Amino acid sequence: MTPNLDALWRAGRVRRWHMNADLSWTSDFTDGHAGRVARLVRALDPECRAELLAAALAHDDGEYVAGDLARPAKDALDEDAAGALERLEADARGALWGVDPVALLTAEERALLRLCDLLDAWMWAKAHLPPHVLDSGAWRADRDRIAALAGELGLVAVGSVIGPPITIRRQERDTTEADGEGTACPGTGPTEAP
Repeated sequence: MTPNLDALWRAGRVRRWHMNADLSWTSDFTDGHAGRVARLVRALDPECRAELLAAALAHDDGEYVAGDLARPAKDALDEDAAGALERLEADARGALWGVDPVALLTAEERALLRLCDLLDAWMWAKAHLPPHVLDSGAWRADRDRIAALAGELGLVAVGSVIGPPITIRRQERDTTEADGEGTACPGTGPTEAP
């Protein structure tokens, strides 16, 4: 397959956050997001496969066809509609790259990619919104979703909505609630600088 460089370049120029009332004023595009996601993947799994980095860089390329649908809209889709959207994006990625890079990932790699995708969105919001907005409603739910996914991957999310950014690190030992370390819920445990 001969790559269509124009289409590949244009796939990275999809504007993010245009459907989000809190962040529609910011200027974020899928290529910048993809680069940050790849950095987060590499930071959390320094020995990751090249396929995971390739998928991180291309995971939203299908949005050049489907658009960047806001999280509340995606969450409201029924199973059939959500599946159709996933297939549309996967087919578009496959058309760009010859094969959908996300399809080459293991289940654990997909989960790490999902975590880093959510984490970048959270970090973007944290960089652009005041703390009282982040500590409410859907933003709090997103933070909790990140913590839960990190825990499923054997990672620990530590941080505070109004303190340092969320830090994700490998869990090195079993901890108890008594010592206050190792909590998987940001904002309830100790914070540490990255």
